[in-house]
Amino acid sequence: YALGNLYRLEGDFPKAMNTLLEGLHLAEELKDTYVTGRYVSSIGIVYSQMNDNLQAIKYFKKSRSLFEMMGNTTMVSQLNANISRGFRRSNQLDSALVYTKMALEYPDIDKEDALSSWVIMESGTLQFELGNKEGAFTSLHKCIDINAGNDDNFYGSFAFNVMAGFFIKSGQPDSGIYYAKK
Repeated sequence: YALGNLYRLEGDFPKAMNTLLEGLHLAEELKDTYVTGRYVSSIGIVYSQMNDNLQAIKYFKKSRSLFEMMGNTTMVSQLNANISRGFRRSNQLDSALVYTKMALEYPDIDKEDALSSWVIMESGTLQFELGNKEGAFTSLHKCIDINAGNDDNFYGSFAFNVMAGFFIKSGQPDSGIYYAKK
């Protein structure tokens, strides 16, 4: 599992896919539902990074079904956000909104952890694409606040980049530069 994800992080998608598929086969032979779900999710991430969003969605949905059977709400929420992102990147914004809403129903969304921050950031990104500037800024600022409170600026930096991109696309480069520097 770790080796396949390492290849993915290095950008060697063919090696990542082969390694993850081998691991998936073993996990399925062992009938380990949790590990199978993790492998299927990682394969979806590889497809997502290769911009094959329809394949990514297929694998994320399969993984989500496995985690739903186990009652793992954390992984279900994360996978709903991944599915939403796949639909958003495919410009299927209505479907993206459905899955974003499901991701935001995560029971611990107010816990202010990294998963909550990421789901909220994805929601803000989608809101921009739907033309809901106010909703987007509300979500992205909440993401930034969560990260600042946790002394972890990882997703907060993504949120600032989303805002910068919005302003640049809106013909407001000064605001775009301001948020990009944050």
